[in-house]
Amino acid sequence: MKKSIIILASGDIRDKLHYIKYDCGSPALIPINTKPLASYVIDFYLNEGDCDVFLIVHKDFVELVKIEMGNYKDKVSVISIDKTSGIIESLSYALKDKRISNDVIVNIVTTIPTKMPSFNQIFVGKESDFSINCSFVDFQNNKLELIPKSFNVNLKKGFPFVGIFRINKDFLIDACLKVKNKTDLILVVKKIVETQKITVESIDWIDCGHETNYYEAKKKLISSRSFNNIEINKKGVLFKKSSNIKKIKEELSYFQLLPKELAIYFPRIFDKNIVKESKVGYSMEYYGYPNVSELLLYWNLSNSSWNKLFKQLENILIDFSNYKSHIGKEAFIDFYYLKLIDRITTYSLQSSENMHLIKNDCTINGLFCKKFDDIKDDLLKIISRLYNKERFSIMHGDFCFNNILFDYTSGIVKLIDVRGSFGNNCIGIYGDPLYDLAKLAHSAYGKYDYLVNNLYSLIQNDNRFTLCFSLRTNSEIVENLCKELIVRCGFDLNIVDIIMSTLFLSMTPLHNDDKQKQKAIYLHGLYLLNKGLKNENLY
Repeated sequence: MKKSIIILASGDIRDKLHYIKYDCGSPALIPINTKPLASYVIDFYLNEGDCDVFLIVHKDFVELVKIEMGNYKDKVSVISIDKTSGIIESLSYALKDKRISNDVIVNIVTTIPTKMPSFNQIFVGKESDFSINCSFVDFQNNKLELIPKSFNVNLKKGFPFVGIFRINKDFLIDACLKVKNKTDLILVVKKIVETQKITVESIDWIDCGHETNYYEAKKKLISSRSFNNIEINKKGVLFKKSSNIKKIKEELSYFQLLPKELAIYFPRIFDKNIVKESKVGYSMEYYGYPNVSELLLYWNLSNSSWNKLFKQLENILIDFSNYKSHIGKEAFIDFYYLKLIDRITTYSLQSSENMHLIKNDCTINGLFCKKFDDIKDDLLKIISRLYNKERFSIMHGDFCFNNILFDYTSGIVKLIDVRGSFGNNCIGIYGDPLYDLAKLAHSAYGKYDYLVNNLYSLIQNDNRFTLCFSLRTNSEIVENLCKELIVRCGFDLNIVDIIMSTLFLSMTPLHNDDKQKQKAIYLHGLYLLNKGLKNENLY
């Protein structure tokens, strides 16, 4: 029998989580790094397999939830409910759905699961805690005591109930009917315990529903690329390890070569030669500031804050440009063009559909686009023309929003995840500032963050494609500020857009795990390249 997962997200958090500057009231969409909270819960259960997932949402937020989490539309059933007297009434309403099986797992959306519960089991946090905002479970001496939120806080004891349990559907329905107070889920469990033997297990609790735990949860959920492993200790030290020894060495080399005057823009490095579990790494300061990708997608920053950010970014780029170097044209061509050709070849070999996209012209958002093979020579001409041996300076190498941390209250910017090389033959801190600007542009107005976070829709009709994005209200000011910065740095906007297009095309083989997203990224890159070449009057 398939398990039915009921994720309770029917509340309104606009008056509860004031520290989150986001204008949506659904707890399902609380931003955690660059993903909605509900996606972490859903992903856990989908990865476990053999289950049907039901997301319970207030009717006022259903359409927005479906848009923001459109990539789950065939995997998750969204149940719309009206305002209820509390979470238990919401659960009762959801249980009326005939698709829900007899094996039910209940999970409040503000708790991200770390383990699958066994049948007739409830989860509690690992550490004893005492809070008026929590329900508690005390299970000492084989005696189970369930303590509601409303209980005298001075008399509470035990472990916090995390809001996850697994039970038979009929027993759950009966318990929901018998409970008079509809606001505390522990009361349902308490009714069930009267007739059923329930086991209790303590787990790592990732709690996103309380202000004191929200930022701790974000730390726990920091994800890294496939070759990285990141840990953050309680002292604020981040340990970065990887089996990709070459990359770690390049990053360390970057920090060692960086002039002291520029070190202020990066976290301090502590231990440089960590070896653990066949991985190498280093430790550095951890900053809890949100990255700009999260600010773009989920925070309501004022225009003055965005202005402050881009002024700081401009200052950083100017400081970088004061340190000059020289790079040969062959290395320049290799970095911009030959690497792209290799990536496109890899992408084409990943599926027959990819090969079809590369070998055929198409229309994207109303623009006729030549296939890549027909325009790659024009691209090479432009890249060759762009070489200027006097232009090279210190660069970050991956200067996108995801790698820029910004404390909007103080205006402090910190840069993370440096590249450490400009191609295979140029290890170190120097490269082309044009590349940093293209990376910045592909986040600021190139829609990169919308693509990788599934905030897009792609419609196909033969070789005609429509690619749309769920743009935020800040999109216009962010685009304008970035373009103004590019012009002040002395670069042509269309040239930056052409280089930006190659970033999307080059990343396509890296997204082979999600064919729809991979297609969208390739088409977006092809569209930008065709548009840029037309603006250069090359065809």
